[in-house]
Amino acid sequence: MKATITDYTLPELSLSSKFLEQYLFPKVIEKAVFKTRTVAGTIYVDKNTGKPIWFETRDSKRLRPTLYTLWKSPYLLPIVHTPADVVKRLINGADLMIPGCIPPFDSELVEGALVSISAIESPKVIVAIGYCEVNLAGLTNVSTLSGRGVKIIHCYNDELFRIEQKLEPDPLPHDYDITLPVDKAKLLVLLQSQQSEDDDGSIEILNNNKREHEINENKDESGGDNKTKHLNHSDDENGYQLSVEDVDDFFIRAVVSAIAQDKLELPMNISTFISAHVLENLPPVSSDIVNMKKTSWKKPLKFLQAMQSVKLLKLKGKGTNVMITEVAGKEHPKIANFEPYRTVKPKKNRTKNRENTVSPDSVINVFQLYSPRSCTREFFNKLDENFDQYYEAHDIHVLLDTYIRKFHLPLPSDRKIIRVDESLRNMGVKGERGNLVKRNCVYSMIMAHKANFQPYYKIENALLEENSITRTKGKLRKGFPPKINVGLELKIGRKVMTAISGLEPYDIEPQDLAAILKNKCSGSTTISKLDDSQAKVSVQGSHIQNVQEVLTKKYSIKESWINILGTRRIHNRMKR
Repeated sequence: MKATITDYTLPELSLSSKFLEQYLFPKVIEKAVFKTRTVAGTIYVDKNTGKPIWFETRDSKRLRPTLYTLWKSPYLLPIVHTPADVVKRLINGADLMIPGCIPPFDSELVEGALVSISAIESPKVIVAIGYCEVNLAGLTNVSTLSGRGVKIIHCYNDELFRIEQKLEPDPLPHDYDITLPVDKAKLLVLLQSQQSEDDDGSIEILNNNKREHEINENKDESGGDNKTKHLNHSDDENGYQLSVEDVDDFFIRAVVSAIAQDKLELPMNISTFISAHVLENLPPVSSDIVNMKKTSWKKPLKFLQAMQSVKLLKLKGKGTNVMITEVAGKEHPKIANFEPYRTVKPKKNRTKNRENTVSPDSVINVFQLYSPRSCTREFFNKLDENFDQYYEAHDIHVLLDTYIRKFHLPLPSDRKIIRVDESLRNMGVKGERGNLVKRNCVYSMIMAHKANFQPYYKIENALLEENSITRTKGKLRKGFPPKINVGLELKIGRKVMTAISGLEPYDIEPQDLAAILKNKCSGSTTISKLDDSQAKVSVQGSHIQNVQEVLTKKYSIKESWINILGTRRIHNRMKR
């Protein structure tokens, strides 16, 4: 049982005994061995009904559900839809050909995947199961293709289905006759919450005081009651539904979790906060079920403004330059009462070293940003992310990892290798072996392809005062941040000078730097003009190391932003 739960990615801890008994594993199960000319294996039968519920073959020990099980739990396998006329051919022993498959296709419908088949007219009624022989997930138009799409291993009215030896087989049910439990995503939601079984054996999410919906911006101030919503059963064919309040609650909890547990380097761009912290702190629920567009706020900025209204964080800026400057401390009741829960990504993997680390105590902060271009539009649309926005390199890396996971691109046999789909191919990702490429190479390929992103940079300079930091906002400029040039110059009389130029983009005053270097290097300093817009600071003597130390420690200039020029050439000339 445990192996089967794992195979079908069901959260064992959230499945009650009554749920398992009703939908998956009856209390008393009999088994029988079967053998044909081509295959042998074992059939598992519900003793009470005599119906086969699972089967396995000797060449594969994975339990496969029968149609009787799939009628109760169609969520177990990804579904391929086909016309009702084709279903008649499948029942007569034919395989499902590619032109008979109706797009759009689920991302799990890849070559080798175990799948179920239903008529498009009754999409929840499974009529057959089999193995994909092609990568259906990558197809959009099948009308011109030929070949077998799914090899059938079990279908309605076959020998396995009629194991009860009835003269007439059970009729195919209608959609409205099927009792649908929650789907996989909802089962994962159950794992995040306390649960109980009511008198009739149904599963219910309990109210949790720690999850009270206090942050609803409309209800809090009006004094309305903020009871946590349950998973509501609807009358439509989809069964259970998450309400807007439920999705809101997941995002609120994600913000609280990020503040309480993540290492936040403030100030932080809101897109970074959403992608690297909020989304990573959501419960492991399908993004089709829980995403920003399913909330009452719809957009990240409105959501974070609501979080600001309840003092979980503070925002500053306008348009695309909105930053989170401060977050709540342990004195906030939400933070004080926070209890950890299972999230999308383990906490130990959250913190990454970033080149563009931003600190409120830094004198100078450099933001390297990227604006998506047209060939990346499909990539962002599939992720439901804003195309018209600036992203940091780390944001793109996070989105890429999310994309790879969401569309199941890693190979089952080797998770370090991924399949290159059309969207990645349009972004310049090319595989060494057909459409396969190493996962750790994808990001560098995307960033190296100049048609993907237009680089921008912004430099902010903070003027340190006695009690506060006043930050001068820089303009957003195309390209990469220019480097400060530091080099040696040989003057008449074989005097060596250390020259510094390129200070203007970083708003470093030449007079201030000259005064600091004069004391630091114990030598005279001069300021000269290279042109109308650029100044050069020179200090007597060879002081490359001292200049680097002043720039890095006093002005927070990273070594990667400093360009050391011609020191070897000058030293060679001095030796002559």
